[in-house]
Amino acid sequence: DAYLPQRLLDKLMYIYNYVEMARVTGVPISFLLSRGQSIK
Repeated sequence: DAYLPQRLLDKLMYIYNYVEMARVTGVPISFLLSRGQSIK
């Protein structure tokens, strides 16, 4: 019953983490998604 809400929160946390990583490193989110964390 609680499986779907947990999966949604997991996906939202991935998005939140990408946004914060892009903000801290100063690169667009698309760079993080296409080139990985080595772009830092």
